[in-house]
Amino acid sequence: MRLLLDTTVLGWWLADPARLDAEERAAVADAANQIWYSAVSLWEMEVRRTLGRVRYDPQELVESLSAGGIDELPFVARHAVAAGKLMGEAGDPFDRMLAAQAICEGLHIVTHDKVFADHGALTFQGGSRAP
Repeated sequence: MRLLLDTTVLGWWLADPARLDAEERAAVADAANQIWYSAVSLWEMEVRRTLGRVRYDPQELVESLSAGGIDELPFVARHAVAAGKLMGEAGDPFDRMLAAQAICEGLHIVTHDKVFADHGALTFQGGSRAP
């Protein structure tokens, strides 16, 4: 399976994996799955860090993701165009960018937020949560 971690799930995976249910943890840890994080998520996390909401070292974060076999998904022009088409939808622009990336790349977003499905993205949610 090809999975994109949403920003919240990415933070939980790194800081407190127990916040994910067993099915989500297993999917992210499964070497047979291709796992990505988005450059958009790092942007969102950096905004939170700058506002004092989270504390981490950005360089250590990127190194940790790479060492853990989680690949970076850059935000490119086709993602921007797709996100722009979602602009009529209310909500967080970071979510729209992540949804656009998932749609363009055929990825399932590991998330606890139904907004991604509302945008038309495929989602992966563990067994304890309804899609």
